[in-house]
Amino acid sequence: MHDTHSQYIRELADSQGLTVIGHIGVPPPAIFDGRSLVWAESPWWLVNLVKAVWRWGLNPWLLQRYSAQFWDRFSAVYELQTQGQAYDSPEDLLRAAGVYDDSQVTLFEAVEAALGEGGWGTDLFKTEVVGAITRAAYGQTSLQLNALSGAAALLAVTDPGGFSIEGGFPGLASALLDSANASLHLGAESGDFDGIILAAPLEGSQLDLAGVPDLAPRFPRSFVPTVTTLVRGRVRASYFGQPAATQLQYGRVLVTADSPVPFSSLAKVQLAPGQPSLWRLTSPKTLSHAWLSIVFEAGWQVADATTWAAYPRSDPPEDFSPFLLARGLWYNNALESVAGSLEAAAMSALNTALLVKRDVKARLDGT
Repeated sequence: MHDTHSQYIRELADSQGLTVIGHIGVPPPAIFDGRSLVWAESPWWLVNLVKAVWRWGLNPWLLQRYSAQFWDRFSAVYELQTQGQAYDSPEDLLRAAGVYDDSQVTLFEAVEAALGEGGWGTDLFKTEVVGAITRAAYGQTSLQLNALSGAAALLAVTDPGGFSIEGGFPGLASALLDSANASLHLGAESGDFDGIILAAPLEGSQLDLAGVPDLAPRFPRSFVPTVTTLVRGRVRASYFGQPAATQLQYGRVLVTADSPVPFSSLAKVQLAPGQPSLWRLTSPKTLSHAWLSIVFEAGWQVADATTWAAYPRSDPPEDFSPFLLARGLWYNNALESVAGSLEAAAMSALNTALLVKRDVKARLDGT
């Protein structure tokens, strides 16, 4: 998460007294093309500057400008919600913030416009940097991903300053439920309620929304499966084209768009003194024992492997399900199909709360 670009999540964590950990001193990232590290960040900024210009020209700064301009527009959502503005559909919300058009084009098209064509290192930059980021963040290419989701992913690289929450997001969710005095009812089949908020993806849910017309065609979206594998052991530096006798010096390795390797990212998630490190790999399919034996030195162990429907499959121009399904029925996940992040989920939740507030006021006024 990012201090500036995840304001709601940061505020929620602070409100619950949870420990927020800044990502200071995280080992620098690297980019792998399947044969060698085409980019290995140095702790010296001047070295990085020279290397970046030599390989990619001015494209890193053009991308940074594009991301900053996008954020200037997207952050208008915070001001609108502070004013109490509520919207019946994601289209209305995104249009009010000035970013609806970003959901209607691919990230590739948006980056083409931002970087231009044929400049020094442009094609290489798209494949190695933009492609690596979208592959790691959403398991999709810039040709598949809409520019709204893609620009949000690029912000994490063009404007670094991340944080994490001790206990993870399950800890945050648990703390919020406790503070709200929420009650969980299992096995309840029916009941009368003043209002209902659906807080789960309707795609694949098999929910029958009787009396809500013409909604079924709005939920055809599939999800991109992702396998998260935790491996305890030591990475073979030689797999990444580094000297065999050394340790891999980078805490996170991304993979270029055209790399044939079966994983999307590799990240160190635990440093335990005297014990092998714990590494997290993401991949579109289950990683084989044979392949893991190539990447890790003898003695490695899989601590966990989980397959999950991680991200909505992007298909711009995007269509949206409404927040307001019917009087007294709201859909909290309407924005997820185009901006699948925790901050976007928090924005959706606040918009839904504002819609409920508007409805309650209207009922009290007799309208």
